[in-house]
Amino acid sequence: MRKLALLFLLLLAVTFCQKKKENMESGAVNQQEQGQLSDSTTLTIKPTPINYDSMFVVLTQIVQSIRENPNDVQLRRNLVNAGYDTTWETIMAVGMSEPLDSSKTDAIATRMAEQAAKADAYRWCAYIKRWAKNPDFNNFGQIQANFSGGRIVKTERLPENRVAVMLELKSDLIQ
Repeated sequence: MRKLALLFLLLLAVTFCQKKKENMESGAVNQQEQGQLSDSTTLTIKPTPINYDSMFVVLTQIVQSIRENPNDVQLRRNLVNAGYDTTWETIMAVGMSEPLDSSKTDAIATRMAEQAAKADAYRWCAYIKRWAKNPDFNNFGQIQANFSGGRIVKTERLPENRVAVMLELKSDLIQ
């Protein structure tokens, strides 16, 4: 009799586990499970895709305005709002190169312009992080920071061998 009871319980447990596995594979959730999450449940948040083209245009316009009027605190706040994603702790900045010496070959001039634009984008990342803490920081042109990482998300060729790049960088990579 004991063996029969153990066999019945074992069969019941296997049936229950099989039903639960089928529900998990099909995505079905019973009434009890709907209202609660177990400790092993992981929620995955998928961020909405970034429209780099429109972000590039907005950041470029703000950066050009700041270059024309570097002491305007509201422009600095606008740049921080546009370029600093506090949810993901990510900074986006646009850097641009100046016209380069035309005596260089086009390939060398373009490569040098890309490097200059990238350095400018890193500089703007440092300003965005600094202005997020204190938009009244007035030493425009005198900021110092150490960087590691970052990713170029958009590159645009401009006339006269100039280049503009948009850089994405985690804020904790700026020291």
